[in-house]
Amino acid sequence: MNFRGYKLHVIAAACLLSVLLGLGVRHMVYSSRVAGPLERDFALIPGVARAAVQQRGRDTEIVLELEPVHDLQRLYKEADALRAARLPEGTSHLIIKDRRTEELTAVYRRIHFAVYEGAATGMFTRMAAIIDDMAAGLPADVLVSVDGRFIYVQIVSGDDYLYEIVPLARWLAGDPREGGGRL
Repeated sequence: MNFRGYKLHVIAAACLLSVLLGLGVRHMVYSSRVAGPLERDFALIPGVARAAVQQRGRDTEIVLELEPVHDLQRLYKEADALRAARLPEGTSHLIIKDRRTEELTAVYRRIHFAVYEGAATGMFTRMAAIIDDMAAGLPADVLVSVDGRFIYVQIVSGDDYLYEIVPLARWLAGDPREGGGRL
């Protein structure tokens, strides 16, 4: 079809090709200048086996595949500090990948009510006592730690491990910019 001497299908094809080429170049630049260096920096954190940066609309997901770690709290804080330093606040989050099994998931299901009760009430000593009692008869090692923002759960059995990071209730955690919780 022609319009004033121009072939419309050729113009439409050229516009589509230009848009696709622009998106391809944008993706290549993002991968080489943003995602690649971020993945390398996250992979340098001790305990991180692999890191992947994935763009989901305006949100950036940093997927960290972890090795067995002794201090999940330290690793997560270090990764979160790197995320906050390199990416705008509110546009990114960390996703932790572990090596969980059905057995470890069943152990977590047994203790997760106590974990979430601790996160909601701030009664961490009670939470720890309940988890210690439950863990005594379980086929895995359970380690739970707490800071001003999260409860960190590590469940280990042999070469398998499950990591969960549970946020504290907002009234407990407070505003992280103000320096912690309001207990």
